[in-house]
Amino acid sequence: MGAGSYRSAFFRLFPWALTTVASGMALWQAGLQHMTALLVSSSGLLLFLLVRRAALLRLALAGLVTFTPFYLLAVKLQFAAWPNYLSYWNAGGLWGTLVLGIPRGEIAWAAMFGAAWPVVIASALDIRECEVERGRVYAQARAAE
Repeated sequence: MGAGSYRSAFFRLFPWALTTVASGMALWQAGLQHMTALLVSSSGLLLFLLVRRAALLRLALAGLVTFTPFYLLAVKLQFAAWPNYLSYWNAGGLWGTLVLGIPRGEIAWAAMFGAAWPVVIASALDIRECEVERGRVYAQARAAE
C-alpha cells in the first residue's frame, strides 16, 4: 500500500472519528450516561458505513462474534487475577449491573467495538473484495488515488 493510500485512508477516517467523538461528547453533555453516548455515537458511525456498503455487514457480524467472547474472557481473567479490579466500575445502573460477573457496559462496548472496528478499517482502506481461499483471507484494496 503506497503513501497515497495511507493518506486517503486518513482523510476518510478523520471526519468519521471527529464526528463520532463530537456526537458522543454532545450526547454526554446533553445528559446521557457516558457509555450510552459512546454506544449511540458508535452505532451511528457503524450504521452510516453499512448503509454506504451493505456488503460489509458480514464483516461486522464476524467481528461481533469473534471479538466479543475473547474480550469478555480477557476481562474475566483480569477479574480473577486482580479481585479488586471490578471495584473500578460504577456498580448498579444500566451499565454497571453485572451479567455473568461482567459489567453490562463492558459487554455492550465489546459487542459494538467488535462489530464496528473491522467495518471502519475496511471502509477507511477502501477494501472492496474479500474472499476466503484455502483458509487464508485475501483482501484487495482499490489502487491509490
